[in-house]
Amino acid sequence: RDRLDGLETALLAVVLAASPLLLYFSRFLRGDVVAAGLALVVLGSLVRAAAGDARFVPVAGLAAAAALAASGFAAAYPLLALVAGAVVVDHERVVGRPAAATERLDALLGRLRGSPRTAAAGLGTFLGAVVVLFAPRPLGLDAVTGAVVDAPQAFVGVRVVDRSPEGAHEILPYLAATAAVVGRAALPVALLAGLALARLRYGGVDRRPVVEFAAYWGLAGLFVFPTVAESLGPWIAVHSVVFLAVPAAVGGASVVRFGRRAVDRGATREALGVAVLLVALVAQTGVVAATETYAAPDPDDTLTTYGQAADDLEPVHEAAAETGGPVLLYGDEFVIRPESRADAPPVSSRFGERLPVAWYLARAGVDVRSATGAAAVADPPPVVVATGSARTIAATRLDGYEARSYRTALWNRRIVVFVRR
Repeated sequence: RDRLDGLETALLAVVLAASPLLLYFSRFLRGDVVAAGLALVVLGSLVRAAAGDARFVPVAGLAAAAALAASGFAAAYPLLALVAGAVVVDHERVVGRPAAATERLDALLGRLRGSPRTAAAGLGTFLGAVVVLFAPRPLGLDAVTGAVVDAPQAFVGVRVVDRSPEGAHEILPYLAATAAVVGRAALPVALLAGLALARLRYGGVDRRPVVEFAAYWGLAGLFVFPTVAESLGPWIAVHSVVFLAVPAAVGGASVVRFGRRAVDRGATREALGVAVLLVALVAQTGVVAATETYAAPDPDDTLTTYGQAADDLEPVHEAAAETGGPVLLYGDEFVIRPESRADAPPVSSRFGERLPVAWYLARAGVDVRSATGAAAVADPPPVVVATGSARTIAATRLDGYEARSYRTALWNRRIVVFVRR
């Protein structure tokens, strides 16, 4: 709050609480809002530490570890911090004051460096939280090594070194889709953040490095997160919008103050223009929040995310558990060879077609195999789960089985479960 005045702080709270994108995913079972919010806590803590309050260094370490536990996207946060920090520092050189850039950087590093005791407290808090969050139980030397060494190695192995071919994608479609999400679900945030950054960079006003840092973080995130993501989802934009909320609050405050000055000097047209703009921004936010977050979901909704099945799949679990398995997943969409590829990441994209049925079968503790073609059901097990496209073939071969249809997503995806009578 040392870098924002009262109005800006209030508007920041409003943006974080009312932005449809953040509102939707704060009610959804994902860690993106938590991770991005904790990153904002890290930034605020380091700002307070740079101002001389060393108590916030351990707070930053704790929040950083918790962000890593909340979302794997947090692994990209240091890169964004470097990019945003470099652009902020380099601004002085661009405008012809290279010495000022060096002085500003040296002063910041000197304040952050503090005493060895403070640095040790921050690092110790971070590592301790990492051990608690990532180490297997019971705790021991091997568990600590697993949390500090093995967990990062496993993350790099899964997400970088052994990333499956299905995890690769074209960059431009992901960038365009993420931009569309921001344009639909966070348009006022983007517009006000752009206004604030333009004023700070080109408007001749006093520099505000923390606000600029948050703006550059958010902008860089709109390119970084869609690039590194394995699957496309609207939650990708959350990591940028949380930081764009800071310059958006500053931009909103500047609009409000401009309107106040217009009223004070009797500039009716300018005051009316500001009023119309603010009403439009609030109305757009309210309409999108109502339709995307609270109204019944629709296939065309920007933020709709497929999760639990539309139908209750508990009977599938009960049938599998009672028969003891094995269970045959029948149909091209279900086939994974070898089946062991479904046991641990990186998994085949076809594993997604099995969800959420795969979770129910895993809970039942039964063996699962997959196949296609008529020969696969010549000697069928007690339970056969067929895709919608394969159910006709399965039905003609499975005499003495009771068939029941289930919807496994919100729309237009059905399976048929055959259980031996």
